Amino acid sequence: MQKIPLSPGNILMLILSLSIFIAAPFLGAQEASPAPSGRHGRGQREGQSPQAGQAPLASAQAQAPAGREGGGGRVGRENPLYIQAKTASRSSFVTLGGRLSPLRRIDQTAGVAGIVSQIFARPGSAIQAGSPILSITREAPGESYLPVLVRARISGRIADIKPALGSEVGASAVVASVIDDSSLTLEASVSDRDVHRISALNTRDVRGKSADGQEFSGSLSGISLEPDYVTGLFTARFLFPSQPGARVGTVLFIDLPVSEVRGIFIDRSLIQRRFGRSMLWVMGADDSLNLQEVQTGALFDQEITIVSGLAESSLILRRLTAKESQGMSRAEWEEAAKA
Repeated sequence: MQKIPLSPGNILMLILSLSIFIAAPFLGAQEASPAPSGRHGRGQREGQSPQAGQAPLASAQAQAPAGREGGGGRVGRENPLYIQAKTASRSSFVTLGGRLSPLRRIDQTAGVAGIVSQIFARPGSAIQAGSPILSITREAPGESYLPVLVRARISGRIADIKPALGSEVGASAVVASVIDDSSLTLEASVSDRDVHRISALNTRDVRGKSADGQEFSGSLSGISLEPDYVTGLFTARFLFPSQPGARVGTVLFIDLPVSEVRGIFIDRSLIQRRFGRSMLWVMGADDSLNLQEVQTGALFDQEITIVSGLAESSLILRRLTAKESQGMSRAEWEEAAKA
Protein backbone atom coordinates (compact mmCIF):
# COMPACT_ATOMS: atom_id res chain seq x y z
CA MET A 1 0.00 0.00 0.00
CA GLN A 2 1.50 3.30 -1.10
CA LYS A 3 1.58 6.05 1.46
CA ILE A 4 0.28 9.46 0.41
CA PRO A 5 2.35 12.31 1.73
CA LEU A 6 0.32 14.60 4.08
CA SER A 7 0.93 17.84 2.32
CA PRO A 8 -1.54 20.76 2.79
CA GLY A 9 -3.02 20.19 -0.68
CA ASN A 10 -3.60 16.48 -0.04
CA ILE A 11 -5.28 17.18 3.30
CA LEU A 12 -7.70 19.66 1.63
CA MET A 13 -8.63 17.12 -1.08
CA LEU A 14 -9.31 14.48 1.61
CA ILE A 15 -11.65 16.76 3.53
CA LEU A 16 -13.66 17.63 0.37
CA SER A 17 -14.03 13.92 -0.54
CA LEU A 18 -15.35 13.05 2.93
CA SER A 19 -17.86 15.96 2.84
CA ILE A 20 -19.29 14.80 -0.50
CA PHE A 21 -19.59 11.20 0.74
CA ILE A 22 -21.53 12.22 3.92
CA ALA A 23 -23.92 14.70 2.15
CA ALA A 24 -24.90 12.42 -0.80
CA PRO A 25 -27.91 10.60 0.95
CA PHE A 26 -29.51 13.92 1.98
CA LEU A 27 -29.25 15.40 -1.51
CA GLY A 28 -30.97 12.32 -2.99
CA ALA A 29 -33.88 12.57 -0.53
CA GLN A 30 -34.51 16.21 -1.48
CA GLU A 31 -34.64 15.36 -5.17
CA ALA A 32 -37.14 12.50 -4.59
CA SER A 33 -39.67 14.62 -2.51
CA PRO A 34 -40.89 17.89 -4.12
CA ALA A 35 -41.77 20.73 -1.79
CA PRO A 36 -45.54 21.19 -1.07
CA SER A 37 -47.13 24.17 -2.75
CA GLY A 38 -48.54 25.90 0.33
CA ARG A 39 -52.34 25.48 1.11
CA HIS A 40 -52.95 23.11 -1.84
CA GLY A 41 -50.57 20.55 -0.36
CA ARG A 42 -52.36 20.79 3.01
CA GLY A 43 -55.73 20.20 1.33
CA GLN A 44 -54.44 17.06 -0.39
CA ARG A 45 -53.49 15.53 2.95
CA GLU A 46 -56.87 16.29 4.57
CA GLY A 47 -58.99 15.21 1.58
CA GLN A 48 -58.33 13.34 -1.66
CA SER A 49 -57.53 15.60 -4.59
CA PRO A 50 -59.99 15.20 -7.49
CA GLN A 51 -59.10 12.79 -10.26
CA ALA A 52 -58.88 14.04 -13.79
CA GLY A 53 -62.43 14.62 -15.18
CA GLN A 54 -64.09 14.46 -11.73
CA ALA A 55 -66.15 17.42 -10.52
CA PRO A 56 -64.98 19.19 -7.33
CA LEU A 57 -66.92 18.40 -4.14
CA ALA A 58 -68.66 21.79 -3.95
CA SER A 59 -69.91 21.52 -7.52
CA ALA A 60 -71.27 18.00 -6.95
CA GLN A 61 -73.26 19.23 -3.96
CA ALA A 62 -74.63 22.11 -5.96
CA GLN A 63 -75.77 19.73 -8.70
CA ALA A 64 -77.43 17.27 -6.27
CA PRO A 65 -81.27 17.33 -6.36
CA ALA A 66 -82.68 19.58 -3.61
CA GLY A 67 -86.21 18.17 -3.50
CA ARG A 68 -89.43 19.70 -4.88
CA GLU A 69 -89.21 23.45 -4.72
CA GLY A 70 -91.29 26.25 -6.09
CA GLY A 71 -92.48 29.74 -5.42
CA GLY A 72 -89.26 30.78 -3.73
CA GLY A 73 -88.91 28.09 -1.05
CA ARG A 74 -88.76 24.38 -0.31
CA VAL A 75 -92.10 22.68 0.20
CA GLY A 76 -92.61 21.90 3.89
CA ARG A 77 -91.44 25.33 4.94
CA GLU A 78 -93.64 28.41 4.66
CA ASN A 79 -94.32 28.64 0.94
CA PRO A 80 -96.27 31.44 -0.74
CA LEU A 81 -97.71 29.20 -3.47
CA TYR A 82 -98.41 25.77 -1.94
CA ILE A 83 -99.84 24.17 1.18
CA GLN A 84 -98.71 20.73 2.24
CA ALA A 85 -101.67 18.63 3.40
CA LYS A 86 -101.27 17.52 7.02
CA THR A 87 -103.56 15.78 9.47
CA ALA A 88 -104.52 17.98 12.40
CA SER A 89 -107.16 18.32 15.12
CA ARG A 90 -109.94 20.84 15.51
CA SER A 91 -112.44 21.22 18.33
CA SER A 92 -116.15 21.62 17.75
CA PHE A 93 -117.63 24.34 19.96
CA VAL A 94 -121.04 25.27 21.27
CA THR A 95 -121.29 29.01 21.90
CA LEU A 96 -123.51 30.21 24.75
CA GLY A 97 -124.21 33.77 25.80
CA GLY A 98 -125.72 35.66 28.71
CA ARG A 99 -125.31 38.53 31.17
CA LEU A 100 -123.35 38.46 34.40
CA SER A 101 -125.60 38.63 37.46
CA PRO A 102 -124.73 38.99 41.15
CA LEU A 103 -124.39 35.85 43.23
CA ARG A 104 -127.29 37.04 45.45
CA ARG A 105 -129.79 39.88 45.42
CA ILE A 106 -131.79 40.80 48.49
CA ASP A 107 -134.77 43.18 48.52
CA GLN A 108 -134.92 45.11 51.78
CA THR A 109 -138.43 45.91 53.03
CA ALA A 110 -139.82 48.44 55.49
CA GLY A 111 -140.98 46.82 58.72
CA VAL A 112 -143.45 49.58 59.44
CA ALA A 113 -145.27 52.36 57.64
CA GLY A 114 -143.91 55.87 58.06
CA ILE A 115 -141.73 58.67 56.67
CA VAL A 116 -138.13 58.18 55.47
CA SER A 117 -136.25 60.42 57.86
CA GLN A 118 -132.63 59.48 57.07
CA ILE A 119 -130.68 57.70 54.29
CA PHE A 120 -127.26 56.35 55.29
CA ALA A 121 -126.05 54.83 52.01
CA ARG A 122 -126.21 55.55 48.33
CA PRO A 123 -126.49 53.29 45.24
CA GLY A 124 -123.16 51.68 44.34
CA SER A 125 -121.63 51.99 47.79
CA ALA A 126 -120.32 48.97 49.69
CA ILE A 127 -122.14 47.91 52.82
CA GLN A 128 -121.65 45.29 55.53
CA ALA A 129 -124.36 43.01 56.84
CA GLY A 130 -126.19 44.74 59.75
CA SER A 131 -125.27 48.27 58.66
CA PRO A 132 -128.20 50.75 58.44
CA ILE A 133 -129.49 51.73 55.01
CA LEU A 134 -132.23 54.18 56.04
CA SER A 135 -134.53 55.06 58.97
CA ILE A 136 -138.34 55.35 59.06
CA THR A 137 -140.17 57.61 61.50
CA ARG A 138 -143.69 56.71 62.56
CA GLU A 139 -146.12 59.50 63.42
CA ALA A 140 -149.47 59.05 65.11
CA PRO A 141 -151.62 61.60 66.95
CA GLY A 142 -150.71 61.60 70.60
CA GLU A 143 -148.05 58.93 70.26
CA SER A 144 -144.28 59.00 69.89
CA TYR A 145 -142.12 56.24 68.36
CA LEU A 146 -138.42 55.76 67.96
CA PRO A 147 -137.17 55.69 64.32
CA VAL A 148 -137.05 52.20 62.79
CA LEU A 149 -133.78 51.29 61.04
CA VAL A 150 -133.72 49.19 57.85
CA ARG A 151 -130.44 47.22 58.03
CA ALA A 152 -128.60 45.30 55.28
CA ARG A 153 -129.20 41.57 55.53
CA ILE A 154 -126.05 40.66 53.54
CA SER A 155 -122.70 42.25 52.75
CA GLY A 156 -122.32 43.65 49.25
CA ARG A 157 -123.28 46.80 47.41
CA ILE A 158 -126.36 48.96 47.39
CA ALA A 159 -128.01 48.39 44.03
CA ASP A 160 -130.99 50.70 44.53
CA ILE A 161 -132.74 52.85 47.13
CA LYS A 162 -136.31 53.44 46.06
CA PRO A 163 -137.87 56.08 48.36
CA ALA A 164 -136.59 59.65 48.52
CA LEU A 165 -135.79 61.42 51.74
CA GLY A 166 -139.07 62.57 53.39
CA SER A 167 -141.29 60.29 51.33
CA GLU A 168 -143.91 58.03 52.83
CA VAL A 169 -143.56 54.26 52.68
CA GLY A 170 -145.96 51.49 53.55
CA ALA A 171 -145.35 48.49 55.73
CA SER A 172 -143.56 45.62 53.85
CA ALA A 173 -142.75 47.91 50.88
CA VAL A 174 -139.40 47.31 49.14
CA VAL A 175 -137.17 50.25 50.04
CA ALA A 176 -133.68 49.06 48.87
CA SER A 177 -131.83 46.24 47.09
CA VAL A 178 -128.45 44.85 48.10
CA ILE A 179 -126.39 42.62 45.80
CA ASP A 180 -123.54 40.25 46.64
CA ASP A 181 -121.04 40.70 43.80
CA SER A 182 -118.19 38.77 45.41
CA SER A 183 -118.89 36.30 42.61
CA LEU A 184 -120.96 36.65 39.44
CA THR A 185 -123.20 34.12 37.78
CA LEU A 186 -124.38 33.65 34.22
CA GLU A 187 -127.32 31.64 32.92
CA ALA A 188 -127.52 30.55 29.29
CA SER A 189 -130.08 28.57 27.33
CA VAL A 190 -129.01 25.20 25.86
CA SER A 191 -130.79 23.15 23.21
CA ASP A 192 -131.66 19.51 23.85
CA ARG A 193 -129.19 18.58 21.08
CA ASP A 194 -126.24 20.11 22.99
CA VAL A 195 -127.20 19.55 26.63
CA HIS A 196 -125.81 16.00 26.80
CA ARG A 197 -122.54 16.95 25.09
CA ILE A 198 -122.04 19.82 27.53
CA SER A 199 -122.84 17.57 30.48
CA ALA A 200 -120.10 15.16 29.34
CA LEU A 201 -117.32 17.77 29.31
CA ASN A 202 -114.07 16.55 30.90
CA THR A 203 -113.37 19.93 32.48
CA ARG A 204 -115.68 22.44 34.11
CA ASP A 205 -113.32 25.38 33.53
CA VAL A 206 -114.52 27.91 30.96
CA ARG A 207 -113.47 31.23 29.45
CA GLY A 208 -115.98 33.97 28.80
CA LYS A 209 -115.31 36.77 26.32
CA SER A 210 -117.03 40.16 26.31
CA ALA A 211 -117.96 42.18 23.24
CA ASP A 212 -114.91 44.43 23.73
CA GLY A 213 -112.52 41.45 23.79
CA GLN A 214 -111.93 41.04 27.54
CA GLU A 215 -111.64 37.45 28.78
CA PHE A 216 -112.78 36.13 32.14
CA SER A 217 -112.20 32.73 33.76
CA GLY A 218 -115.04 30.80 35.34
CA SER A 219 -116.56 27.36 35.71
CA LEU A 220 -119.68 25.45 34.72
CA SER A 221 -121.64 25.05 37.95
CA GLY A 222 -124.56 23.00 36.64
CA ILE A 223 -127.27 22.30 34.07
CA SER A 224 -130.98 22.13 34.78
CA LEU A 225 -132.42 18.62 34.93
CA GLU A 226 -135.46 19.54 32.86
CA PRO A 227 -136.10 22.16 30.18
CA ASP A 228 -138.37 25.14 30.19
CA TYR A 229 -141.48 23.44 28.80
CA VAL A 230 -142.52 26.61 27.01
CA THR A 231 -139.27 27.15 25.08
CA GLY A 232 -137.93 23.57 25.26
CA LEU A 233 -134.50 24.88 26.33
CA PHE A 234 -132.34 23.79 29.27
CA THR A 235 -130.41 26.23 31.46
CA ALA A 236 -126.64 26.11 32.00
CA ARG A 237 -125.29 28.02 34.99
CA PHE A 238 -121.76 29.41 35.23
CA LEU A 239 -119.84 30.96 38.11
CA PHE A 240 -117.26 33.72 37.63
CA PRO A 241 -115.24 34.73 40.72
CA SER A 242 -114.58 38.43 41.25
CA GLN A 243 -111.82 39.59 38.85
CA PRO A 244 -110.70 42.84 37.24
CA GLY A 245 -113.15 44.15 34.65
CA ALA A 246 -115.99 41.76 35.53
CA ARG A 247 -119.13 43.79 36.24
CA VAL A 248 -122.78 43.04 36.78
CA GLY A 249 -124.67 43.24 33.49
CA THR A 250 -121.68 42.50 31.19
CA VAL A 251 -122.60 40.23 28.26
CA LEU A 252 -120.27 37.25 27.87
CA PHE A 253 -119.96 34.60 25.17
CA ILE A 254 -118.64 31.19 26.20
CA ASP A 255 -117.22 28.62 23.75
CA LEU A 256 -117.52 25.07 25.05
CA PRO A 257 -115.42 22.38 23.24
CA VAL A 258 -117.91 19.51 22.95
CA SER A 259 -116.06 17.30 20.44
CA GLU A 260 -112.74 16.90 18.60
CA VAL A 261 -112.31 16.17 14.89
CA ARG A 262 -109.13 14.92 13.19
CA GLY A 263 -108.51 15.35 9.49
CA ILE A 264 -107.00 17.60 6.84
CA PHE A 265 -108.27 21.18 7.07
CA ILE A 266 -108.00 23.73 4.25
CA ASP A 267 -109.47 27.13 3.47
CA ARG A 268 -113.01 26.63 2.23
CA SER A 269 -112.40 29.11 -0.62
CA LEU A 270 -110.09 26.56 -2.31
CA ILE A 271 -112.96 24.12 -2.86
CA GLN A 272 -114.64 24.37 -6.27
CA ARG A 273 -118.07 22.95 -6.98
CA ARG A 274 -118.36 21.12 -10.30
CA PHE A 275 -121.59 19.29 -11.17
CA GLY A 276 -122.51 18.94 -7.50
CA ARG A 277 -119.08 17.61 -6.53
CA SER A 278 -116.34 19.18 -4.40
CA MET A 279 -113.11 19.58 -6.40
CA LEU A 280 -109.63 20.67 -5.35
CA TRP A 281 -106.60 21.72 -7.42
CA VAL A 282 -103.54 19.65 -6.45
CA MET A 283 -99.99 19.70 -7.83
CA GLY A 284 -99.26 16.10 -8.82
CA ALA A 285 -96.04 14.16 -8.40
CA ASP A 286 -95.35 14.73 -12.13
CA ASP A 287 -95.42 18.51 -11.51
CA SER A 288 -98.69 19.05 -13.34
CA LEU A 289 -102.03 20.37 -12.07
CA ASN A 290 -104.78 17.92 -11.29
CA LEU A 291 -108.37 18.77 -10.36
CA GLN A 292 -109.41 15.92 -8.10
CA GLU A 293 -112.63 15.15 -6.29
CA VAL A 294 -112.66 15.25 -2.48
CA GLN A 295 -115.24 14.56 0.20
CA THR A 296 -115.73 17.44 2.65
CA GLY A 297 -116.97 17.44 6.23
CA ALA A 298 -117.55 19.88 9.07
CA LEU A 299 -116.78 23.58 8.88
CA PHE A 300 -114.49 25.25 11.41
CA ASP A 301 -114.72 29.00 10.91
CA GLN A 302 -113.10 29.53 7.46
CA GLU A 303 -111.70 25.99 7.26
CA ILE A 304 -113.38 22.87 5.94
CA THR A 305 -112.53 19.25 6.74
CA ILE A 306 -111.34 16.98 3.93
CA VAL A 307 -112.77 13.56 4.78
CA SER A 308 -111.35 11.62 1.81
CA GLY A 309 -109.82 12.04 -1.63
CA LEU A 310 -106.67 13.89 -0.52
CA ALA A 311 -103.48 12.13 0.54
CA GLU A 312 -101.33 13.54 3.30
CA SER A 313 -98.32 15.57 2.07
CA SER A 314 -100.16 16.44 -1.17
CA LEU A 315 -99.39 19.91 -2.50
CA ILE A 316 -102.46 22.15 -2.57
CA LEU A 317 -102.49 25.49 -4.35
CA ARG A 318 -102.46 28.19 -1.69
CA ARG A 319 -104.57 30.49 -3.85
CA LEU A 320 -106.39 30.27 -7.16
CA THR A 321 -105.67 32.47 -10.18
CA ALA A 322 -108.67 31.50 -12.39
CA LYS A 323 -106.08 30.34 -14.98
CA GLU A 324 -105.75 26.78 -13.70
CA SER A 325 -106.29 23.99 -16.22
CA GLN A 326 -106.01 20.23 -16.07
CA GLY A 327 -102.45 19.08 -16.82
CA MET A 328 -100.99 22.59 -16.62
CA SER A 329 -97.27 22.37 -15.84
CA ARG A 330 -95.83 23.53 -12.58
CA ALA A 331 -93.71 26.20 -14.27
CA GLU A 332 -96.71 27.58 -16.20
CA TRP A 333 -98.88 27.82 -13.12
CA GLU A 334 -96.17 29.43 -10.99
CA GLU A 335 -95.63 32.02 -13.71
CA ALA A 336 -99.38 32.75 -13.79
CA ALA A 337 -99.52 32.94 -9.96
CA LYS A 338 -96.63 35.41 -9.82
CA ALA A 339 -98.19 37.54 -12.55
